[in-house]
Amino acid sequence: MAKKKSKKAAEGEQKPRSSKPPALDAIFESKFYFLYYAVAIGILTLILFHKFVFSNQMLFGSDMLQAGVFFRNFFVEYVKAHGSVPQWNPYIFGGMPYVDAFHGDILYPISFVFKMIFPLFRALGWALVFHVFLAGITMYLCTRAFKLGKFAATFAGLFYMFAPYFVSLVAPGHDGKMFVTALFPLTIMFLERGMDKKSYLDFVGLGTVIGLIILTPHPQMAYFSLWAIGSYFIFKLITRYIRERSLAVGGVLTGFFLVAIIIGLALSAIQFYPGYKYVKEYSPRAGEGRGGYEWATSWSMHPEELVGMFVPLYAGVDGHSGQTYWGRNPFKDNSEYIGFFPLLLGVLGLIFFHDKRKWFFLGLGIIALIYALGATTPLFYLFYYLVPNVKSMRAPSMIMFLASFSFALLGAMGIQYLVKEFRGDKSVRRKKLLTVLLVVTGVYAAFALFWTVAGETLMDIARYSAMSQNKFAASSANIGTIQGGLWLIALFVAGTFLLIKMFGERKVGIAALALIALFSVAEAWRVDFKFISIEDPTLRFSPHSSVAYLQRNIGNDRLIDMTGRMFGSMDYYAYFNLPQVTGYHGNQIAAYDRLIGGLSFTNLYDRRGAPKLPVLNLLSTKFLVYRAGFQVSDTTLSRVYDTDGVTIYMNRSALPRAFLVHDYRVIADPDSTVAIVGDQRFDPRRFMLLDEEPEFKPKEPLYDKVEDCELIEYEPGYAKIATQVKEDAFICLTDPHYPAWKAFIDGEPTKVYRAYSALMAIGVPKGEHVVEFVYESEIYETSRAVTYGAVIFVALSLVIGFVASRTRRGERHG
Repeated sequence: MAKKKSKKAAEGEQKPRSSKPPALDAIFESKFYFLYYAVAIGILTLILFHKFVFSNQMLFGSDMLQAGVFFRNFFVEYVKAHGSVPQWNPYIFGGMPYVDAFHGDILYPISFVFKMIFPLFRALGWALVFHVFLAGITMYLCTRAFKLGKFAATFAGLFYMFAPYFVSLVAPGHDGKMFVTALFPLTIMFLERGMDKKSYLDFVGLGTVIGLIILTPHPQMAYFSLWAIGSYFIFKLITRYIRERSLAVGGVLTGFFLVAIIIGLALSAIQFYPGYKYVKEYSPRAGEGRGGYEWATSWSMHPEELVGMFVPLYAGVDGHSGQTYWGRNPFKDNSEYIGFFPLLLGVLGLIFFHDKRKWFFLGLGIIALIYALGATTPLFYLFYYLVPNVKSMRAPSMIMFLASFSFALLGAMGIQYLVKEFRGDKSVRRKKLLTVLLVVTGVYAAFALFWTVAGETLMDIARYSAMSQNKFAASSANIGTIQGGLWLIALFVAGTFLLIKMFGERKVGIAALALIALFSVAEAWRVDFKFISIEDPTLRFSPHSSVAYLQRNIGNDRLIDMTGRMFGSMDYYAYFNLPQVTGYHGNQIAAYDRLIGGLSFTNLYDRRGAPKLPVLNLLSTKFLVYRAGFQVSDTTLSRVYDTDGVTIYMNRSALPRAFLVHDYRVIADPDSTVAIVGDQRFDPRRFMLLDEEPEFKPKEPLYDKVEDCELIEYEPGYAKIATQVKEDAFICLTDPHYPAWKAFIDGEPTKVYRAYSALMAIGVPKGEHVVEFVYESEIYETSRAVTYGAVIFVALSLVIGFVASRTRRGERHG
């Protein structure tokens, strides 16, 4: 006799379960999910940057305001006026190469479009906002290339794009770092797909992204990217060989990878090769330059920043809205914090997800962290002495984008385990996962309680251990932030525990796990918002009344700004096309840098601001700009302007931009030359100091009224001088000497010598002549041709690949 069915069973038969998936599952299964995802993260990005998006202001970025605005304004104005990229910047440090010396994202195509479409101050911000959105897209695509689900890829995208390490770069205005960070996941995506499918087109894609990364241009971040790309290629090559034991396949893949590297270097040649040669031979960083271990480890992470990886903003920050940093760096306007949830879920991924690739990315993240710690650990000596170019780099903490990427991917693996395996996992692992979450909740709740009860005492201990006694006010102001962060993480982890537990018990669906993504966004945004602020650009870049006075009177001469950043930027007057003797850049020509006394300008003025006229005179410094009331005793200086908080002195002893000298001395040692030039008794017009014996040798001078030398035309990269001399002479043009400058006398080329250790000079025979100095960079022209060729090659590769793919598809369906 058949058994009687239970009531529940009978009800189940009467009400068959719907075949339709739950609403959220249906969204994930939709072929339009990527579009939904892009729209969602686009909205989130606009919300994060709402202050900027819904205003007419600019995003505040300290370094962007200091120099970046001037660099890009000069670029935009020049391109619109001339239809080409400027080669020489005549407005700071007496003049310097524009492309070679890296003036920001000159040739990076994405930001170029923004600068050409939007007003400059808005374009700079929109480029950053777009790259935050782009990071979410690239990280999602990369995660999908690892065969992880859409849900896991969504988490990875959110982790990466909203990581405080990334978003905090808005505050200093480090756009190049943000551009590299946003593009980097594409390199791993193309490499992963190319290695698995032996796909040549994926390697072409890899090379294209490498080229874009180098064009950002942030050489140090690009270099770190190549470390990671090369390491992952080796990892994939080895694992594939172990699996297939095929040298032939390895050879093909190695060939494809080399093609990708060549494509990247060729696409970026227009920026990379002139810049590389300049840095190696002509910048202050050439050779040992400003190097050394202390230089290479400056702006490292320190123990308090390491704690900040788990306790957000533990060491505070120096931002637009407040100064709470109490660590060992001079100041700190960004964060290395990558977010708590990528770390938490990344640990779960390491423990529970089965994928050998996770160990590579764990290693990459750990190595990035060790490198970022710099001098904090002795391990940095290994990088310093064994890895090329580390000696010439600084700020090792910027490598943390690799750690952020690694843990975003590992966190996605943790989510993949939860979605695909957790419910059906009957082993002890399921209980272990919940135990881990409970322990983490308890630890953070305990620390939150300790900091709430004894925050002042704990901060005193931390501050004195960090030797930051002089930052007491800043550290005290950060206690509330630490307490709030600890309590928030404890609350979110507790919520995560409950959601995962109920999900495992089938009490809630996958929609509940989506709340963890919201937890991660909220936890990251709490930090992110501290680095996003806006500012009215007219407050810094409206012309002061002194600008109009100088524009009327400066002619072809220069000024030196001694106001102590009164206008917020050391390049303020340069922004209005007024040539400055100094400025803000950090990569000026090394010989000129030596002449002016390095970063502290010790050959131009003393500690009190009193001018040292010998070098100022040589550099055609006609005007000295001070804050109102500054008194100068030198009788050769006349006060000519005293309005709106600014006092301007005119220097009557300044040499003209181009002047004649009939005699010379050869001194090969540049330091000896600088010492002579800085002597009050030295007159540069008595004899010219050259660093080599000239082919041209003038006779004894005959001074009379017939002699003349006048700079009659000057624009970036071009100078025209009219001369009339009785006897052979030298002409000195007081722009810094650089090999790309060519000189012509009446149209005939002539040799350019280095004068006074840093400036340009040529020999001129007696008579009346027209002298022209023209900036013609052979390496730039060659590199540009290489880049154009690479663009054509990539385009052809894509077209051929597309046609071949369509043909194969047609054959399969035929």
